[in-house]
Amino acid sequence: MSEREKNVEKLNKSGLICSSGGSQQEVVEGGSVILKSGFAELKDADLIRWRFGETLIAETDAKTNRFSVFEDVFDGRFRDRLKLDQTGSLTIRNTTVDHGGLYFLQTRDGNDTVPLKVRGWRRRVVVKRRDSVALSSGRTEIMKDEKIRWRHGGETIAEIDKERNLFNVHEDVLDRRLRNRLKLDHKTGTLTITDFRSDHGGEYSVSSDYFIVGFSLSVSDEMSVIEGQSVYLSCGLNELKDEDLIRWRFGDEETLIAETDAKTNRFSVFEDVLDGRFRDRLKLDQTGSLTISDLTVDHGGLYLLQTRDRNDTVPLRVDGWRRVEVKRRNSVSLSSGRTEIMKDERIRWRYEGETIAEIDKERNLFTDHEDVLDGRLRNRLKLDHKTGTLTITDSRSEHGGWFSVWSDYFSVGFLLYVYEERSVIEGESISRSPGTDGGWIRWEFGDEEIAGFKGSRSSADIFEDVLDGRFSDRLKLNSKTGTLTISNIRAEHAGNYRCFQRSGSPRFFHVSVYARPVPVVTRDCSSSSEQICSLLCSVNVSAATLSWFRGNTLISSINESELSIALSLPLEDQENISYSCELNSMVQTQHLNVSQQCEPCADPVHCCSPTEAIIRLVLAALVGVATVLLMVYYVRSRRTERGRSHVRDYQT
Repeated sequence: MSEREKNVEKLNKSGLICSSGGSQQEVVEGGSVILKSGFAELKDADLIRWRFGETLIAETDAKTNRFSVFEDVFDGRFRDRLKLDQTGSLTIRNTTVDHGGLYFLQTRDGNDTVPLKVRGWRRRVVVKRRDSVALSSGRTEIMKDEKIRWRHGGETIAEIDKERNLFNVHEDVLDRRLRNRLKLDHKTGTLTITDFRSDHGGEYSVSSDYFIVGFSLSVSDEMSVIEGQSVYLSCGLNELKDEDLIRWRFGDEETLIAETDAKTNRFSVFEDVLDGRFRDRLKLDQTGSLTISDLTVDHGGLYLLQTRDRNDTVPLRVDGWRRVEVKRRNSVSLSSGRTEIMKDERIRWRYEGETIAEIDKERNLFTDHEDVLDGRLRNRLKLDHKTGTLTITDSRSEHGGWFSVWSDYFSVGFLLYVYEERSVIEGESISRSPGTDGGWIRWEFGDEEIAGFKGSRSSADIFEDVLDGRFSDRLKLNSKTGTLTISNIRAEHAGNYRCFQRSGSPRFFHVSVYARPVPVVTRDCSSSSEQICSLLCSVNVSAATLSWFRGNTLISSINESELSIALSLPLEDQENISYSCELNSMVQTQHLNVSQQCEPCADPVHCCSPTEAIIRLVLAALVGVATVLLMVYYVRSRRTERGRSHVRDYQT
């Protein structure tokens, strides 16, 4: 029996817990979370208690109308963070990793356990080469039932099983680069890396059932800058002497990009080299130091500094991120922005914690790992050997999420949105599924949250008042599947919808809303006569059925997938009978007065549809113009013949 189960059993026996198994809630570090009591209102006899572990942290006594929080327990970790509302629900504000754990709820109807998981992120940790670095999650102490795992480069490098008193480090993974360098604190789970080197940099994470924290490590003498910013490369001189000649070079070919000649007082930058990637970006100061502005990923690499007494290399790393959208079933290319991979570069593509492609330019190795992640990317990856660009073909919803590519000289993250297009007629309903069941879920329209589950799926959070209340009384969230339904949809609901979930890839939908089409009835002049009046029913819509009815009796119908369809109705009798043209499923009906539509008229223009009337007018005009031209031609021909006759007579 685990320590958690022992705690639940102990509280059961004491009458504090009668049931357990509440759904886990998640919150980002620094955010707030509401632990719900499950009551809409309290009765006089209600006594609600919240415990963390076995320690009481909040209590609501409806009989005495007392709301109490005990913030000084656990060394004050809950101080100024707890708030009870009128239903006994508990809000924890400004959460830290130390607030993740098992909460116990005691009520009149029974009791429950509520596991809370806190997600945190530590900003980039810069370590001086050969120094040690301690990576702390922020946990004061590991709980008795916790199992903690440290990961780096897709491998587990350390583990703690507190219940079994096991503490292990796995130093032989990742080509043994961490051998004899890892130390694990048995109380807090802090991991220390000694004698830090360049190949120890990258992403680290530590997690348990109650928290997860990520770290990004880099070496201090490797300069790192965000894409779009500037970097200052110092030559190390305070002032120049007459004989000083300082040169800056870049890349595999050590291409000259800047030069300072103190003897001639000349400061030169060569911006057009390397396809102009440095154009309008280089500036030398009076000491020969170089500033590169508006950096791109293509500026990451090895710079060579040449002075009168030394040559130094300066590695520069440029980090960036992209947001990429692609329509489902289309291909998408994820490009870091590198024009060409350098000779000594090793590039790695990662997705959901797994390496999916690698390039080792020095060894001329190009590898993709399509079988990871249950083979969801199998036969879909294409790797450009020159630039490292990764193309994903036939993209599906399950391919969305975070991708990253990195080397010693750059790193780029991609948030890939694979969206599905859906069209709906105004006034109808549309339902979208997240694709997985269970767990935390969040639905967004644009950048605004409109619905979701933060914990137990017994109650959904619907935010109908956002965006000026445009979704009021229109949203419904299925508690089992997480499917979102929007009813009575309008044009203002068209746009991008996003679904984020704890398990599974994010899903994205683009919804288009079209006006409800209405059939139009006109007289078909081309088929009408004195005895027969032919009427034409038409509509602009795809994949629809048009039907003619005499009263309630179906006369004829047509089903087409074209954008525009029409149905003709010849009428031999013109009695006062009710006719109607109906568009299927839209329940859009056009009723007509036969006697009015089919009444005789001398002017056909007023009997026909506007389009046909225009055609008739144009044809009539063309005939008129042609008649005039023929008359002119005839008159001129006659005059010419007469002139010729006069000439012959004169000659005679």
